Amino acid sequence: CCDAFYKWIDVVSKNGLLNRLSVAQMDLSIGKCCAAFKKLPNLQYLNLSRNRLDKSAESEFISLVKSTKTLKVLRVKDCNLPIETIKRVTEALLDNPSLSQLQLDFSRNFIGEKGGEALAAVLFKSKNKVKALNLRGMGLGFRGGTSIAESVFGITYLNFDDNFSIEFAKNDISSSSSQPQQLLSPVVSFCRALKVMFDNNPSLKAFSFKGSTHNKLEHELIHFFRLVKHMNYLTFLDVRNHSCG
Repeated sequence: CCDAFYKWIDVVSKNGLLNRLSVAQMDLSIGKCCAAFKKLPNLQYLNLSRNRLDKSAESEFISLVKSTKTLKVLRVKDCNLPIETIKRVTEALLDNPSLSQLQLDFSRNFIGEKGGEALAAVLFKSKNKVKALNLRGMGLGFRGGTSIAESVFGITYLNFDDNFSIEFAKNDISSSSSQPQQLLSPVVSFCRALKVMFDNNPSLKAFSFKGSTHNKLEHELIHFFRLVKHMNYLTFLDVRNHSCG
């Protein structure tokens, strides 16, 4: 089946008409298929979600995003990508002089708080090239989320769903702390970073910040609304499932 698919790619690449391609959840090797997709001269949308990355073929993945001149949308949701691979892919996209207005979906690739901080350092150098960013369910926590919020410029859409829990805030505070207000410092710091983000990104029209069964802010969501009360230019806001009470 895969061999037949790659032969078909060879055929359609000759007329240059194919510009949107989704191969999500096909149990493909991302590296091998990217080697084939380099033959598509006008590829603008590529969805590789829920496939596997063969570490030995990672170079083909990086090579594709370095060489493409037309890509606008890359989706690699739930591919078990480590932060180092996400960093390399993002850096290659941002360093590619032919690309702009990028829409990136790295959701459900767990990278944790330190991974979020590492990704933020790359995004800070984006020069307004990233317009949409989906980071849902990546385990960013408040530190990772704060770093990213302070590092994005020129975006129109950001998805932070299922990354934050009041329990993360409690774990972030030293057990020796006796000041109740200190318990919320990670939440407040994160919300202040969001305010900075909104100030830095007047083009941001859609922001999603949904909670889930295990990741919710509960009544501490009030800090979000207090600190970003002037974000009246948003056209879409989703803060479901935080059980604010």
